[in-house]
Amino acid sequence: MKNLKFTFFALFIFCASIFTFAQQYRQTASGLSFKIHKDEKGRTAKYGDLVSLHMVMSHKDAGILRNTYQQGKPLLFPVRFASAFEGDLTEAIKLLSKGDSASFLIQADSMYAKVFKKKLPKNIKGSSFLKFDIKVLNIMTQQEYLVYQKEQQTKYLQSHSAEIEARKKKEEALIQQYVKGRGFEFTRTKNGAYFTVVEEGKGKKIQKGQAVVFHYVGSLLNDETEFESTYTLGQPAVFTLGEGNVIPGWEEVFAELSEGDECKMIIPSHLAFRHIPKEKVPPHSVLIFDVKVITIK
Repeated sequence: MKNLKFTFFALFIFCASIFTFAQQYRQTASGLSFKIHKDEKGRTAKYGDLVSLHMVMSHKDAGILRNTYQQGKPLLFPVRFASAFEGDLTEAIKLLSKGDSASFLIQADSMYAKVFKKKLPKNIKGSSFLKFDIKVLNIMTQQEYLVYQKEQQTKYLQSHSAEIEARKKKEEALIQQYVKGRGFEFTRTKNGAYFTVVEEGKGKKIQKGQAVVFHYVGSLLNDETEFESTYTLGQPAVFTLGEGNVIPGWEEVFAELSEGDECKMIIPSHLAFRHIPKEKVPPHSVLIFDVKVITIK
């Protein structure tokens, strides 16, 4: 009877804990657990949007793993077409609108394997959850973000002109040092981007107004650390040449390429992200892109 009483007691505690969890968190059809703290009316984020947000990522055993409040700068999250897995961070952020705040529980092993591309830390079990506390500051379309970027760029150029010119010279020297002894000749665009066609395609030259479908691997020049890859994301990138929807260095180099070309690009920071840090990309970074043009439309 004593064991039976203990079994009933344990069952009661288990059911109570489930009931408490259900009160706190809801679940999407994919199983993503979420709790809304503040719900503002407005459009939610969708594919192609850029979401400015603050985020605290934590784990019950490992503590706080990332805190953008402490870093002093919000995260700019690009909303991808496809999720990395069911119930991932992309799905979470697409539930929110400007001004919303919420908490999400996301499977730790899936995040580390499919998003972070790292092994789980020893103090985090794969069956456990990472907690993401998110506050959405703004949701911008790509066009809105371009306007915002241009406004910020104008302000920055006005107040840092001498510093920018000095950095251009320094980066030019670094690029020249990099291209020496590579075994192939690089072409320099008028504003300082470098490229070489590693393998020529058989298609026509890309023209303004055409959509370019391409794969790329992006890395940092200083240590060649990879920061992004469309192969890893599982789908090629697309942009229309001449619309200003990508970094200026891409606009200059892609205008020199043809359908089917495989190319290596070296983009100085003033033609890339300048002083603005991105995820895995520090400010004032010179970038390398290995590009394959799949098709043009």
